[in-house]
Amino acid sequence: MPFSHPSTLNDMYNNNYNIPATKGGRYPVELVEGNEIELLVGTDVRDGNGAKRAINWCGGILQEPYPAVRALGFLPEEGHGVYVARWCHGSPAHRHGLFALQWIVEVNGKPTPNLDTFVDVTKAIEHGEFVRVRTIHLNGKPRVLTMKQDLHYWPTWELRFDPETAMWRRKVIKSLDSGVV
Repeated sequence: MPFSHPSTLNDMYNNNYNIPATKGGRYPVELVEGNEIELLVGTDVRDGNGAKRAINWCGGILQEPYPAVRALGFLPEEGHGVYVARWCHGSPAHRHGLFALQWIVEVNGKPTPNLDTFVDVTKAIEHGEFVRVRTIHLNGKPRVLTMKQDLHYWPTWELRFDPETAMWRRKVIKSLDSGVV
């Protein structure tokens, strides 16, 4: 069956067309011009749960990048960072321009390649202290922001998904009252 769009391959599979598998996961496919080529079809196992962890820091919702963002190649040149998925209105993130669709790659000059490192770096920042945040936008444009941490109204907390109970757990990491947990 000829195809002109990748979704047609999916239709062929779903409609039980005979697509003989060959060595290495390749499938011979006939193109519109009648030339047969071998197309490498890779798969990726997903559990369907999506994000399993998020950090709220200064009103910004941070997480590992979405798989679709990674698959499309929208990663900073550094190859790492904490992805800003959302921000809360009125928060320090909102007031200082830490919006969604960017990566935090450094905090006060310290690299933040993942959520664990990000939490370790930000635990040392006190209430009312100014923070220099280096970001890379989805379009690759770098930016440096200066923010003021407000632990009174915007404590740092974590949401973590527990697949055993299918529930989210919230844990305060640092607030004005509790210090560091």
